[in-house]
Amino acid sequence: MTEELREMTIWQLDPKLKTREISPVELTRAVLDRIEELDPLLNAYITVDAEGALKAARAAQRQIVKGRYLGPLHGIPISLKDLYDTMGMLTTAGSKIMRDRIPDEATVLRTAFAFEANSEPLPKPRLTQGTGTRGQELGTDKAKGSRAKSRGLA
Repeated sequence: MTEELREMTIWQLDPKLKTREISPVELTRAVLDRIEELDPLLNAYITVDAEGALKAARAAQRQIVKGRYLGPLHGIPISLKDLYDTMGMLTTAGSKIMRDRIPDEATVLRTAFAFEANSEPLPKPRLTQGTGTRGQELGTDKAKGSRAKSRGLA
């Protein structure tokens, strides 16, 4: 079943999670196993919070068993770009300047996923330096780009 889970879309997983044919814990473990298998080769993730993801999966499973299914993302492990602050978790935005940065609070995205959908950000994909940063974060307006300035958007 693990191989089959790896190939399924959210729309295929949704009814199976809702009817308890598969569990969020089983799905999360399959994703974690796949990351463990491939990431040494791909180096795609900067942080993998396996413990947090399994904790959220167990919480989602308890809710589903009680008949409180919240929709297609309920119990689905997701990844958030390393651009989004995640409390207590390395967040670098792909920048060498922020290579040791661990935020004290989370962005709206993490809060929304954690509380509304019971979907826990599992891995944080690596970014190239400067990806998606805003000038005020790095102390420079250069990150806004000349194209936006020429259009009067910056």
